[in-house]
Amino acid sequence: MTGLGITIDGTDGTMFAVTSSPTAPLSGPSGSTTFTVRFAPVSVGLKTATLHIASNDSDENPFNLALTGTGTPPPPTIIVSISGGMLTLSWSDSSTGYQVESTSSLIMPIIWGNEAGSPQTAGGFISLTRPTTDLRKFFRLHKP
Repeated sequence: MTGLGITIDGTDGTMFAVTSSPTAPLSGPSGSTTFTVRFAPVSVGLKTATLHIASNDSDENPFNLALTGTGTPPPPTIIVSISGGMLTLSWSDSSTGYQVESTSSLIMPIIWGNEAGSPQTAGGFISLTRPTTDLRKFFRLHKP
């Protein structure tokens, strides 16, 4: 098989891209090649497209593959501030379902635990305030 060419189209076709192309020619009926498709969604939700492989195959030209992927929201950006002996971790209130976890060491294995306290919501942000003695900890937002 020769003349391999890949195109992608469809509603969300621009969110899928071939990052390594197939090689040709393919020998005999059991020949093979590989290629890589990257999915990079720019919005949340189900995304669909169709990948077309053109060749000189007389009965399967083009060969069509359905592509699907689900875009997920990016993790929130954490804002850290220190004032009056208190450390405040804040993130957008549009990023719900996260909990603050902490660890005292980043040496493997890392053991994360839920951080005590109740986050507060105000002014478009969710915030957790801790004493600055917690500066010896590493924090992360985790979505269970």
